[in-house]
Amino acid sequence: MAEQTAAGPGTAGRMPRGLKIATGVIWFQAVVNLLVGWVLFSSAATFDEHGVGERYGSGLLRTIGVVSVVIGLLLAVCGVLVVRRAAWVRPTVIGLEAVGILSSLIALFSGGAMPSLVGIAVGAAVIRQFASADAAAWFNRR
Repeated sequence: MAEQTAAGPGTAGRMPRGLKIATGVIWFQAVVNLLVGWVLFSSAATFDEHGVGERYGSGLLRTIGVVSVVIGLLLAVCGVLVVRRAAWVRPTVIGLEAVGILSSLIALFSGGAMPSLVGIAVGAAVIRQFASADAAAWFNRR
């Protein structure tokens, strides 16, 4: 007889569908963050190479690039370890998504309407899946 779990009958070892989708989204976010970090580093190097780095803020670009790469790496590690049910993955993803929503809200009030709204919606959807009862039950099963 199939084992009954919080996620439903017969789903003992299977990740909930919403959590699978949210994991795919954090993988996409990880790739985008890593690419954005690379573009920022590249831009800063080009500005410095042409002697206009100080005027265009290449130091700020590098700082934002480092933050983007760190977030991308954290999301990638979380994407790998969500399958292993590492206890710290849920709060880490929820925290990173909350920071992303806050960043999108700041951008929204600074004049960036559509991309900011998309960032808020995606972040909220990922938080909803990682904070769900199904996700909690899946992470708590050992």
